[in-house]
Amino acid sequence: MPSVKLQLFYRKREILYFLLILLGILSINLGVKFYEFKEFRAKNYAFYDAQILNAYAKTNERGRTYTVLKLKTADFTLYTTAGLGREFHRFARINIGIVTKNVKFLDFLKQRFYAPNFKISAETAPSGAKWRAISFVRAQHEDEMTADLYSALYFATEISKPLRTSVTNWGIAHIISISGFHLGIIFSTVFLLAMPIYRYFQDRYFPYRSAKRDLSVFVIVLMSGYLFVLDFTPSFLRSLAMCCVGFYLAMRNFYVLKFTNLFLTIALLLAFFPHLAFSIGFYFSCLGVLYIFLYLHHFAPKFKLWQNVILFNLYVWLSMNVAVYYFFPTASLQQLSVMPLGYVFVIFYPLSIFLHLFGLGGALDTPLLAFLNFALPSFQAQIPPLLFALANICALAAIKLRYAALGCAIIGISPIFFIT
Repeated sequence: MPSVKLQLFYRKREILYFLLILLGILSINLGVKFYEFKEFRAKNYAFYDAQILNAYAKTNERGRTYTVLKLKTADFTLYTTAGLGREFHRFARINIGIVTKNVKFLDFLKQRFYAPNFKISAETAPSGAKWRAISFVRAQHEDEMTADLYSALYFATEISKPLRTSVTNWGIAHIISISGFHLGIIFSTVFLLAMPIYRYFQDRYFPYRSAKRDLSVFVIVLMSGYLFVLDFTPSFLRSLAMCCVGFYLAMRNFYVLKFTNLFLTIALLLAFFPHLAFSIGFYFSCLGVLYIFLYLHHFAPKFKLWQNVILFNLYVWLSMNVAVYYFFPTASLQQLSVMPLGYVFVIFYPLSIFLHLFGLGGALDTPLLAFLNFALPSFQAQIPPLLFALANICALAAIKLRYAALGCAIIGISPIFFIT
């Protein structure tokens, strides 16, 4: 007789109590942030140690050209400018003095803002275990583009403009940006590799233990450490949080694939990390999971496995189109290949990790460079705000209505009518 699945909440009152607790946590975190902001603004000037994530030239409307610096401090990401007379190197460390008086609380809460500087020290070489790992990966590649690609794939580092252009043309930003897709591949790979080792000791010393439970805990702990390495990348943070919640619910015999659990996980993350509310990556990550849930809820039971393998990716890709092109309007025929590329990546990603571990990371550089440098003509798909709003409303309505879920995919075809 199958066991009865439990629900996390049985009455609306329980959900209300939980949300009130989260509201209290959010209020405390916002209070702490406001206190930190007042400390930040207490002086008009402040010095910070920072790493250069990117440096590029930009020309404003008046025709003045200058260097834009994107910097990472221990607490926030900072944009500032400098003259063209000085060369800046990515990943180098500097000490910078900034003017804080014009920074608003909302900008401070986002942990990403612009501030003018009045002094930039000489560059020093980056150090630390993370940088040594990044250097180990990058040293295996002669071309800057492939070095950027792999360091972004493994350590969520900033990518260069040429690589960003290539990624946009292919429509594979979700593959490059570390998210739940990567977490799933890493989780499965580590789990399968560790299982034979665990079984050997389990058969001899602890046959009463659950291999699935113990190895799942092991991988989650491993990925929690990886989250720190990635500096709490929003999409990976959301993925890991949902993985933890899902694992806990499954171990306690609760329903896992419930929309309530998804939205409560999002609320939990926003309560503890308010800056995620301003993260486009976090939005895409949550929206993608919502569409996954919608497909599994409304359509997956009606098709065979091989049909679901095809239709699942097609549905999510179409449904995400409006949101993606609203923020990133570049469109190209290359982007039609994104679905088969996703299947290729499932093999490529763990294979590339093993090659790098043995110092053979450059083995795939020649075909990879040919792939990255290939470019078809691109266009602009300017999505109207009303269509963007409609797509989001349709996604929420689809939780209850199957026709709305189908409508999400149909609306995903509409960007072709807004190409200029």
